[in-house]
Amino acid sequence: MVPLLWIVTVGGFLLAFLCAILRFDAAFPWIAALVGLPYSAYGTACSFYMNLAKSDHRGADGAGITFAAAQARNFMPVVEDSQILDDDNSKESI
Repeated sequence: MVPLLWIVTVGGFLLAFLCAILRFDAAFPWIAALVGLPYSAYGTACSFYMNLAKSDHRGADGAGITFAAAQARNFMPVVEDSQILDDDNSKESI
């Protein structure tokens, strides 16, 4: 994704230079948006990815990684109490 940002940036600067030579100043706000908006989208995506990575790498004690927490459970899925009650109620209704 980063090389694409560089292509957009260099292309935006070349387009701005061409517009300055041809005295077409009305295009500068559009060129600024062309160059700036991909960077803001990239920053937002990185921020959400970092939040996801932080939440995925939390252990049972609040530190460590998800693998350590799964290994402590012998790699069995976590079953909540509400799921157990739901399973018991569904068996009785049959």
